[in-house]
Amino acid sequence: MRLRVASVGQRMPGWVADAWDDYARRMPRELTLELKEIPLRKRGRNADIARLQREEGEALLGAFRPADRIVALDGRGKAW
Repeated sequence: MRLRVASVGQRMPGWVADAWDDYARRMPRELTLELKEIPLRKRGRNADIARLQREEGEALLGAFRPADRIVALDGRGKAW
């Protein structure tokens, strides 16, 4: 089985990469863990934020295959 994590953003601090590596190391051998980083669109002074976020969302969806099951997480979301 493959677990693919897609995230918008790049150049995370070193502690984030260390945490990812530690998490990946603890996964069972039969589970492949893959990270897809989607570049954050450049935001200028008069940027159309809604359009940029829409493009980033499309890029996130493009990181997956049609048969993949997608679970979306939002740091500002509420617990079920």
